[in-house]
Amino acid sequence: MTRALVREVWAESATPLLDGLAGRLAILANAGHLEIEDPDLAARHFLALISAEMQEITLLGTVPGDDAAVERSVVAGVDAFVRAYRPAG
Repeated sequence: MTRALVREVWAESATPLLDGLAGRLAILANAGHLEIEDPDLAARHFLALISAEMQEITLLGTVPGDDAAVERSVVAGVDAFVRAYRPAG
């Protein structure tokens, strides 16, 4: 896969996802629900945390993940994110 193709795929798939997520996280921060200085970085953190175990659960994407294992992994990632970005106090 060439670098140009990778950049194009990223721009068409990941960038809109991250931009939308960053926007939603900024809304939550502005409402006082989260403490976020950089919504773009927080969006990347969120995706990293909810997908941290997916390679193992899906054997590097070669098998469907067990639904219960996927749910546990995603819930754990969301919990970690909320703890990290919870407002002080």
